[in-house]
Amino acid sequence: MLPAVFIGGVDVAAACLEALCATGRAPALAIGYPPSLTGRSGYTSLAPVCEAHGVPLLETDDLNAPETVERIRSVAPGVLLVVAWSQLLGEELLGVATHGAVGMHPTALPEGRGRAPIPWTIIKGLRESAVTIFRLTPGVDDGPIVAQGRFAIDGHDDASIVYEKVRTLYVELLLDNIDAITAGTAETRPQAGAGSTWPRRRPEDGAIDWSRSAAELYDWVRGLTHPYPGAFTSLGDGRRLVVWAADLVELGGASVAAPGTVLGEWRRAGVREGGVVVAAGSDALALRVLQLEDGPELDAVELGLPRPGDVLG
Repeated sequence: MLPAVFIGGVDVAAACLEALCATGRAPALAIGYPPSLTGRSGYTSLAPVCEAHGVPLLETDDLNAPETVERIRSVAPGVLLVVAWSQLLGEELLGVATHGAVGMHPTALPEGRGRAPIPWTIIKGLRESAVTIFRLTPGVDDGPIVAQGRFAIDGHDDASIVYEKVRTLYVELLLDNIDAITAGTAETRPQAGAGSTWPRRRPEDGAIDWSRSAAELYDWVRGLTHPYPGAFTSLGDGRRLVVWAADLVELGGASVAAPGTVLGEWRRAGVREGGVVVAAGSDALALRVLQLEDGPELDAVELGLPRPGDVLG
């Protein structure tokens, strides 16, 4: 086993742990989230991977709790590998391993430090991003860079597609650098420039502002779809309508009705495209896959809501 403690609690972390184990680099201990956090976006238990490869697993929601720190200290780790964990490591934990701690972040650091990097990447309309391995410090995503791998983002990629690209690159980058990291020989370079910090996003932050352009709202929906909580609007009676997929309807930048007004079923040259068209601040958005309250996800036409003339918001 590697003289390492692996820490992570979402899908991309499980993929990285599986790759390490499959290549004969199983860590001495894995730390994952407990089942009580199942509702967290992207949550994945590390238990199946650990059971398959005989890796001891500790589940916790607090890395810095004294009992957690002592359990980590007990395996005398050479390094802590932190993959997708939302809590900052305290100074005591940062000093436990011989070669310190490294983290992974799905942006081209120093750009995009902080929370919700994949949704913000899409909302901001970026066409390229990166996965970064970096040394952890008491600060937020500001440590020296070990390695960085870039990837392209298509204008139609949604969060699930970008997440898949990130997961693939996480695994490749980690396997390419893990031996140097655990040996303590990995070279680093400082982050260049002031960078940027993106704010935390909560589920209630996904409300659609129909006064914005349809192009912005298209990015908004793409950035907040699965595995995230989704963009949403409301019907006239107050019921929440989650928009899981949409298409941009370009009307030459025109504002054809009051923002949020449902115009009808989407047709081009008389051909039904599917979806329900809603006026935005400019152009329009075709709502394709919707979920009313806690009901099933349905094609907008199949759902039958919203109806022409309704005003959303």
